[in-house]
This record gives sequence, C-alpha cells and structure tokens, in this order.
Amino acid sequence: MNSKSNYILILFFCYFSIFLGEDSIYDLRINHIAKPFAINIDENNFSFKTNEEGPFKASIYSGNELIKTKNVTLEESHSFTFDDNLEYNKEYKFQVKSNTSQVELEFETSIELQNNSFIKPKNSTLFSPIFIKEISLQNKDIKKGRLYITGLGLYQAFINNEKVGNSYLTPGFNDYDAYLRYQGYNITLLLKKNETNKIEVHMGDGWYKSRYGIANTLTGKQNEIWGSEYKLCAKIII
Repeated sequence: MNSKSNYILILFFCYFSIFLGEDSIYDLRINHIAKPFAINIDENNFSFKTNEEGPFKASIYSGNELIKTKNVTLEESHSFTFDDNLEYNKEYKFQVKSNTSQVELEFETSIELQNNSFIKPKNSTLFSPIFIKEISLQNKDIKKGRLYITGLGLYQAFINNEKVGNSYLTPGFNDYDAYLRYQGYNITLLLKKNETNKIEVHMGDGWYKSRYGIANTLTGKQNEIWGSEYKLCAKIII
C-alpha cells in the first residue's frame, strides 16, 4: 500500500471515530485534578473537554443511585458546580453524557478530620521530630486503607519505609488564623497483612514555625512566626 493510500486510510479512521462519538467527551476533572481523591464535600469545581456542541447532562452517582444532575452548555464545560454538599467518606462517580457519548470519572470524598485532636512531641525542644506508630494486622483482610493527615509544621509520612503520596511541603501554605488544609491518601498497597506495620511522620518548621515574609522597615526584623510547637493530626482507616 503506498503512502497516499495510508493517508486516506488514516483520515477515514479519524472521521469514522468522530462519527461514532469516540473520545468526543474526555478529560473529566474535579478541582482540575484528573485522579481526584479525598476531595472536599462542597465547593468543588467540575470540568470536561469535548469535541461536541452539546447539550450535555452532568451527573453524580453513588453506586447506581443518581445523586445530582444538571444540564451543562458547551460554554460551561470548563467550569461548573453542583448544588448541595456531598457526604463524607463516600465513593462517587462523575458522569457526563451527550446524545452520542458517555464518560465517567470515579472519586472519593474525604472524612471530617477537624474534630480530631492534635498530638505533640514529648520533647518540645526537638528540631524536626519524628512520630512513630506501629499497628498489627494479624489475620486481617486488607480491603482498603486510608490515611488522613495534617500538621502544624510541614510533614512527610512513611509506611514501612515507603513515602506516602508524591507531594512535598504538605500541608501547604495556610492562613492559620482561618483554615488548615489536610490531605487524604490511599495506603492500601503500602500495608502488609499479618505483619507489624510501621507508620512514621517526619515534621519540619515550614511556614508555621519559621520566620518568613517582608522585613519590618522600622525594626529590620522578620515577621513573627505563627506558632512555636509542632502538632500532628492523623487518622488511619483500614
């Protein structure tokens, strides 16, 4: 087959795919994240890309139960929200449907961590303390494991010497007078059945315990720190 025939064949498949509606709706995201996990239950931003003109129906399912639905125009496809809150610690499915296409994205909401208490290192003079906890999963079937965590000071978590997640400088920059972010992680594959599992959390000053900002023009001193103690809040659900 010559190059001209190859070119015609490629064009044929391209037009054939468009005609069938394949990949005409794609890149579903929540809060601009392609693989959302442990998201908040409210104020989430939904989006998708498309080669179609619409109209579209965006829906959220819990299993096979329809939770929320709304009509979305092509102009709204880059950013829209749903009314009302989702529920904590629940698995959902974000679906976008047109007359010819249907695409879905699975996601999971976070837990309500703000009611949990913080712990501090026994030695308050330590620089970059390490919190250690060991848990035994003898005779336990591990269907799924989740870690929800935040810190006053930066943190990095490890399970059985493996780093949890691929983020750094967590929990990020926060306005500590108003809010403190926390993160959720899928730790199912890091846990070992019938063994003692070692959880370590390493902490550092970060924005919370170090001096930062623009120097005071009168005194020449840096801005004051937010806090003076390392604090950790973490919850594991297995």
